[in-house]
Amino acid sequence: MRNTLIIFFSAMICSNLLAKTQVSDGLVRLKENVENSEANYRQYKTNLEISKENVRQAHKAAVKLKKLKKQLLKNTKNVDKNKKRLALLEKKLQKYKKKEELLKKREEGQIAKLEKLLQQLKVNVAQREQNIMEYNKKIEEVKNERENWSLQVQKMAELVKKIDQKRKEALKEKSVWLGKQKDYQKETKKWERQHKMAESTYKKYKNLAD
Repeated sequence: MRNTLIIFFSAMICSNLLAKTQVSDGLVRLKENVENSEANYRQYKTNLEISKENVRQAHKAAVKLKKLKKQLLKNTKNVDKNKKRLALLEKKLQKYKKKEELLKKREEGQIAKLEKLLQQLKVNVAQREQNIMEYNKKIEEVKNERENWSLQVQKMAELVKKIDQKRKEALKEKSVWLGKQKDYQKETKKWERQHKMAESTYKKYKNLAD
C-alpha cells in the first residue's frame, strides 16, 4: 500500500512538471509571434508613409510641369506675333530700299543733263548709297532676328515635348506609388490585426501561466 502511494504521488509531480513545461514553451512561441507581427507592422507602416510622400512629390512635379508647359505655349504665341510684326517691317524696308534705288537711277541720269547740279547730285547719290547700305544692313538684321525667333519656336516646341514626357513619367510614377500605397495599406491593416491578435493571445496565456 505504501509503495502504491509513492508511485501515485510521483506520477502527479511528473504530470505537473510536464504541463508547466508545455505552457512555458507555448508562451515563448506566442511571444515570438507578437514580436514578429509587430516588426512586420512597423515595416509596412514605414513603407506606407514613404509611398504617401512619393505620391505627393510626383503630384507636385506633374502640376509644376503642366504650368510650365502652359507658359511656354503662351510665349510661343507671342513669338508668332513678333514674327508677323518683323515681316511687316521687312516689307516696309524693302519698299524704302526700292524707292531709294529708283531715286538713285533717276538722279544718276540727271548728272549728264544737268552739269550745274552735278556736284549736288553726286552728294545725293552718295547719300542714297549709304541709305541703301543701311537698309540692307537693317534687312539682314531683321532676317537674322526672324531666324532667331524661328529657332526659339523650334526649341520651345522641343522643350514642350520634353515637358510632356517628364509629366507622363511623373504621372506614371504617381500611379505606381498609388498602387504600392494601396498594397502597403492592405498589408499594414493585415499585420496590425495579426499583431493585436497575437499580443492578445500572448497576454491571455501569460496570465494563465502566472
